Order: sequence, then structure tokens, then C-alpha cells
Amino acid sequence: MKRYAWGKCILAVLLCAALSVCIWVATIWNNFTFHNALIADDYLVPVATLALLVVVLGINPLLRRFAPRLSFSRRGLAVICGVLMIVALPPSAGILRQLAFPLVDAVRRANTEQRMATAYKALDPPKALYPDSLEYEAKLPVAEPFLDELEPGKPVPWGRWVAPIASWSGFVVPWYVMMIALSVVMTRYWLQEERVPFPLLTIFRSLVDVPEGSSRKVPAIFTSRLFWVGCVVVFLLHSLAQGHRYAPASVPVIDIHWNLWPYFQEPPWRYLPGWIKGGRLFFTFLAVAYFLPNRTGFSIWSAQILTALYIMVGTAYFPPFNGGVVSDARAGVTVMFALCVAWLARKHLAHVARCMFSRPSAERDRAYRLAGWCMVGGCLGMFTWLMWVRVPPVFAVLFVVSAVMATLTLMRVVAETGLPLFFLTRYTFEIFLRMLPLALRTLPTMYFGGILSAWLGEGQRMCVGAVATQAMAIEPDDDTPRHLKLGGLFIFVAVVALVCGWLLILWMSYHHSDTPMETPIAGWGRQQFRVGENLMMDTLDGIRSTPISDHLPYILGGSVLVIALFELCKRYPAWPLHPIGLLGAGTWCVNQIWPSVFLGWLVRNILIQLGGTRAYNNAKPLFIGCLMGELFALLFWAGFAAYLAINSLEYQSVNILPY
Repeated sequence: MKRYAWGKCILAVLLCAALSVCIWVATIWNNFTFHNALIADDYLVPVATLALLVVVLGINPLLRRFAPRLSFSRRGLAVICGVLMIVALPPSAGILRQLAFPLVDAVRRANTEQRMATAYKALDPPKALYPDSLEYEAKLPVAEPFLDELEPGKPVPWGRWVAPIASWSGFVVPWYVMMIALSVVMTRYWLQEERVPFPLLTIFRSLVDVPEGSSRKVPAIFTSRLFWVGCVVVFLLHSLAQGHRYAPASVPVIDIHWNLWPYFQEPPWRYLPGWIKGGRLFFTFLAVAYFLPNRTGFSIWSAQILTALYIMVGTAYFPPFNGGVVSDARAGVTVMFALCVAWLARKHLAHVARCMFSRPSAERDRAYRLAGWCMVGGCLGMFTWLMWVRVPPVFAVLFVVSAVMATLTLMRVVAETGLPLFFLTRYTFEIFLRMLPLALRTLPTMYFGGILSAWLGEGQRMCVGAVATQAMAIEPDDDTPRHLKLGGLFIFVAVVALVCGWLLILWMSYHHSDTPMETPIAGWGRQQFRVGENLMMDTLDGIRSTPISDHLPYILGGSVLVIALFELCKRYPAWPLHPIGLLGAGTWCVNQIWPSVFLGWLVRNILIQLGGTRAYNNAKPLFIGCLMGELFALLFWAGFAAYLAINSLEYQSVNILPY
């Protein structure tokens, strides 16, 4: 048996390695070279889900038939699922898009703009951070071919990138360690103590639910007629829409968009935001909303409507109205939400702290002890890096605390809502930097604080901590010691994926300068350092800080509202509004998906009212099928577009999901 256990382990490693390479290559070329629909940029991780299905529906049934001792159980498939999800993160639209490309953009700006070169000279960052000189009109042997493509026959300057990769990884790797360690600390507690719903686990568990001791070789969900009805209908619906784009005269289309602008022409209704007046249906988010608790689903869409009404009333009746106050309130909501989540878990966190400073005998407590020290080690690593780039100690501590709070917030939001698309906005963190008086500002504080605000916002489109928490929770019987082992595996996988992502992005960028869809490659991503550059320039120019009085009342108002809603949810189980809805109200991601969430919530409540819990449970395969049908359509048409691009044929970027 031990021999077979080692054989199964080696097989799993080989499978994960082969599938990881496929995920990295497909993600980077699809997202950047072809500028196609993003395939690894939500918490369902479509390309990783496809790789998982290759194992579940292709490889594992063959193993169960011909080598049953080497086949994977539900727990083994859950580990493979977690590894593939973590593998897909670094090369996606997250951290590397907002690190590799902005580095060369910063070098070129310093080379072409004398004021920017002067600002960088005053900043005096460590030279190891950048691949080329930051001097004005200096030669750029590394950055220029990265942006404009290598000349034929010239090699990629790998050696010049060793220092920048190692330097920036000095912050990113401890950040990963902190996030994954935090997920080890919180996963079991949220699952078993607070009973957080984890809606996405309904989907992932159904995909790895291989029957033990049964002749059936695939999970039960794939034998459900309702699953295939939902899957096929949604796939065909999207295929008609995509086919219509290639052959509009031959292929009909069933439109799932709506436009209500003509009905909102008179004041005050004309002042409603655009995301109320128009939109489209996304079956992925409709399906996820079906699995949400009633209060959570209601809060997400109702907060959007309340925010829109607030903007409409303010614009129509209280001019001049500044819509930015919504973002100010959201900054207060984000800070207080993280504090409230930590407060709810205060006894658990105190227990973990006691375990860290004692010699516990229980296996679970020993796991908490190691995870706690790993989290502290990650925070110390980030603090040390910030000190190395000359951020003052007080602000270095605040930046590290901000990273922990942002991670905790995203982990909790994904665990509560299961929304595949959710991220914080950089303004949430940038506003606090802009409120600093000039006397407290230093160039490193503003520059690196601005970069970190972008990373904690759009850069955490796929939060490693949130993905790790989902992956650890797939197997419901696992305890914290098992989560600790998975955490160590995920840290190793994340670091390997980070390095490989760097290498593949470098190779791709040096061999491509543009695509039919976007010039230059990753034009949006390479602008993310400009947040820090603008803050640095404002400080050098002596531009006065934003008056605190313009923002503080709304920040405090958002904070107080979160406390009130948390307390109402705690005291009154029937209270309908959860503060989680405030986090995304008015943000780009929730603006896109709220109608689908509303429809999923509505269908769920209608079914429960008409048929009770039995009807709700019986319909689950239908909604999982709708979600998988949209995922299959996305991957199929993204692959079709890639095939056309490789053969130098005209193709259409896939628009099945909002990204």
C-alpha cells in the first residue's frame, strides 16, 4: 500500500506540473498576446477548472478502470483543484500585470520626461528595483525591446532581470506567505464556528465528489439531466451570440442585454447612474447568487439601488453634488468591515496568539502556532522590504496592516458571497495618502504607498488568501493540521508560479509588441505605477493635501454604518441588510453583475416559497449546469479566437463575461 501511495503522489505531481505549464502558457498568451477574454481572472478560475475536469472526467475514470489503486479520491482531487487554482494566480491580470509592465513604463517615462527623471532622482530608489537606468535620455537596452519587441536574432536579456525579479519578490513572497498563513488560521474557524456559507464550495465540491466504493466513475453532478439541460442551453445561447459576431447574416442571436435609457430621460431619473439603466445577464453570477443566503444576496443588489438613488437625489436636488463621496464612504466601510470581522473572531485570534507563545500539546493548536508565526514572518518580511526602500517605520507598519486588512476583507467577502468577480478599489487606500499633510509626507511613503494601493485594489483581483481559503475548505472533513500542510504546499506552488509567470511574461513581451486588439500589450496594466508617481510629483510640487474635512465625515459615516449593520444582523436574524453589500456598492465589478445577482436571488426565493427546501435542492444541478455552460462557452470561443490568431486570421475578442 505504501508503494501505491508513493506512486499516486508522483502521478499527482506529474499531472499538476504538466497542467500548470498548460495553464501558464494559455493564460499569458490568451490574456496579453491575443488580448482575449480573461480565462484565469475570477475565483472560479476557468482555465484551472478546465484542467481539473481533464483529471476528473478524463484521467481519473481511466485510472479507476485500469489502475484503481492509483486513482484519486475526493480528497486527492480537492488538493489537485487547490494547486491548479493557486498556479493560475500570478500570471493572470493581477500582480504581475501590475508589476512587470509598470516597471518598464516607469523606466521609459524617466527616460523621456525630464521632470519625472528629476523626481526619481530625488526619490533615489534602490537600483536593483529597475531593469534600466532612471536617468533622463539614458539608453534603455532592456526596457526598449520589452516594449517594442526584440530585433531578430537578439536574445532576451535574462541576466538584467535577475535583480528586479529578486528585489520585488522580496515583498511579494512574504505577502503570499502572510495571506496563505492567514487562510490556515481562519478557514476551520469560519467553516465550523461562524458557519460562513462558502457558496463557491457548492460548485467545487460537486466537481470532485468522486463516489467511494461505487461503480460510477464520475461525480454525480455529471449524471444529472438538469445539469446538462442548463449547461447545453447556456452554451448554445452564447455560441449563437459569438457566431453572430463572425457571421451576422447567417447566425441568429438571442439578446440578453437590456437598455432602459429611453425611459429615464426626465429629471430626476435622468441622473441615475448608467449601471441602473442598462446591463446584461451573466449566468455565472445568477447561478452563484442562487446559492447565497437570502440576506447576503438581497444586500448586494439592494445596496446598488440605494447607492444609485443617493447619487440621483444628490445630483438633482443638492447641486453641486460630488459623487466621489460614495468612494469616501466605501473607504470607511472597508476599514471598519475588516475590524468587525477581526472583532467577531477575537476569541479565536486570542487563542491562536496564546498558542504562538506556548508549547501546545494538541495537534490543532500546534498547527495554529506554526501558522501564526508564518503570518508574523510574512508581515516582518514586508516591513523589512518597506524599510529597505526607505519608507518611514510608522508608515511601513501602516502599509503592512493595510495589506492584512485588505486580505482579511477579501477572504471574508469571497467566503460569504462566493462572487467570482470582486476586488477593492485603489482609491480606498489612496485617499488616506492624499489626506496626509505635506509635513508628514516623504517621497518613498507616497511613491511606494501609491503602488501598494494599486496592488491592494485592482492588483488583488485574485486574492491568494481568498483562493487558498476556498481550496482548503473543499474537503469539509479536513482540520487545521491538514490545512497547514496544504498551506505549505500552496506557498511553494505560488512562489514557483510567480517565477515561471515572470519568465513567460518576459519571453512573451520581448517577442511581441502589439496585438490586433491592443497596442501596446497590457496598456492598462503598465499604468499602475503612475498612482505612486502622481503622488510623488504632488509632494515635490508642494501641492496641498486634500482637506481632511472634505472626506472624513463620509469615511466616518461609512464606518458607523458598518458597525450598525453588523450589530443589527447579530441581534435580529430577520434583519435584511448585511454590511457586505456596502463594500461593492458603486464599484465597477458589482455594477456589472448586480442584475444577475438580483435574478438569482429572486428565482431562489420563488422556488423556496413554492416548493420549499426540496425544490431548492432539486434545482441545484440546473444552476451549476448554467454556470458550467457559460464557462465552457468562454473557454471554447477563447480557444477558437486563439486558433484564428495563431493562423493570422481576423478574430473577435470573446465578451461572454464582463472581463
